Amino acid sequence: MSRIVSVEDSGLVLSERGEWFYHGTPVEHPKVAAYFHRCIRKDERGRFYLRNQGGDVDECVYFRVEGTAYFIECLYFDEVEGAFRAALNTGAEVPLDLSRLSGDAQSVLYAKVLDDDRARFTRTALHHLARYLEEDEKGYHVPLTGQRLDIWP
Repeated sequence: MSRIVSVEDSGLVLSERGEWFYHGTPVEHPKVAAYFHRCIRKDERGRFYLRNQGGDVDECVYFRVEGTAYFIECLYFDEVEGAFRAALNTGAEVPLDLSRLSGDAQSVLYAKVLDDDRARFTRTALHHLARYLEEDEKGYHVPLTGQRLDIWP
C-alpha cells in the first residue's frame, strides 16, 4: 500500500538549524530526529519528503523546509583521494568541493552537495574545517589543496 501525506497534513517542519518540529512542538527524542534525517528524500519536483517503508506500506511524508534539508555533520580529508569528504545528516557521505562554499549575512557556512542543493555546516563540521585552515594577510587558505577560501563578500 502506498500512502502520500501532504506538507499541510504532516505538520512536520525542518528548521534552518536542522531541528524537527511536529505541529510546532520540537521533536526532542534524538533517535526519532535521527531517523527523520535518514529518511529524507527529494522528489522530481524538488520537494522534500520522508520515505518510510515497512511491511507492505510505502509512505511519503512531505515536510516544510525552513532553510535547507541537508546539513554537514562531519568533514575530513581523504588522503587517498586527495579531497575532502562530508557526512550529511541523511547518512550519505559525499565529496566536498571547497570552491563551492558560501556564507550568508549571518555568517552561516554552506556548501553545494548532491543535486546542487545547499548543505549547512553544523558547529562540529565547522570545527573539523577549522583544523585544515590557515590564515594569512589575504584571508584563509587550505594548505592540503592549495585552495583559497573566499567565503564571505
